[in-house]
Amino acid sequence: YADTNHSAIEAWQEKSVTLTDRVQRVKEIVEQGGDDFHIIWHDTDYERDEIKRQIPSATIVTGSQDPDEKERLLSAFTDGSVKVMATKPKIGGWGLNWQHCNRMIFAGLTHKFEEWYQAIGRCHRFHQSRGVHVYMVYAESEAGIVDTLNTKRLKHEAMHREMVEAMREHGLGALYQTNLSLINGQPIRLPKWLN
Repeated sequence: YADTNHSAIEAWQEKSVTLTDRVQRVKEIVEQGGDDFHIIWHDTDYERDEIKRQIPSATIVTGSQDPDEKERLLSAFTDGSVKVMATKPKIGGWGLNWQHCNRMIFAGLTHKFEEWYQAIGRCHRFHQSRGVHVYMVYAESEAGIVDTLNTKRLKHEAMHREMVEAMREHGLGALYQTNLSLINGQPIRLPKWLN
């Protein structure tokens, strides 16, 4: 595709046009991973349906499922009884600990950096003993989305470095050296490790 600058509507139409090929590539990546655990992140219901059609072994977690069923399926992936799970980042991309998995595939991309970052964080976290492989499957015409995510990632990393440097320079206690004296009439005493 020659034009890489799409409106939001055109971007979703592009996702529809490239759907079968993208999910075919997702399937190839899962097959190359052998018996490893895989998380497949998707954004749309039609991506979910195509994943289920092409990768019938994948356990699908959807927003429309009963909360107990969702919990059961997410727990099955967590305890290792499910090897391949597909869900949306807004369902499984926050707060879960999946260090047992080091392979994830984004079946498509959006400009939502925070969702992307949090989804990666389900596996790339403390106590992960292996390198995490993150695959992003997208059409060449969606290269602008990748550029946007990389720009946001670089800004996030720069902010993180600046925060670490500020903490190193001033210490955590400096953040609390304001004239706080009473809360609900009680004197405030900071722990020694904050000073």
